[in-house]
Amino acid sequence: MNAKARRTVVLVVEDELLIRIAVAENLRDVGHVVLEAATAEDAIRHLNSEPVSLVFADVNLLGDMDGNALAEWVEATHPKVPVLMTSAHDTTCSRPFIAKPYEPTTLVKAVDKLLNEQ
Repeated sequence: MNAKARRTVVLVVEDELLIRIAVAENLRDVGHVVLEAATAEDAIRHLNSEPVSLVFADVNLLGDMDGNALAEWVEATHPKVPVLMTSAHDTTCSRPFIAKPYEPTTLVKAVDKLLNEQ
């Protein structure tokens, strides 16, 4: 099923406010419902209370958990929810990954690719 043919909820986990706002806007512009979180802990609260189709998380997050720890938690507790990672610094990631900076179209294509694999 095409990602645009169903209600898709993308959880954007990014501690840099301006980046989070831009990413959320880009994803909303192509029809995704977007939830936003500044920390992994905030993301977990969303995941425990709302249906999420995909998590897009920065590797480096403020708080007690980084993006990799969040991804491990998602994989253990919500195994059907794909996780797409991003970073400007840590580009050695074993999960689906796009390096910062990226074009909005690159982000949208990566998100849609993972959603369409579900």
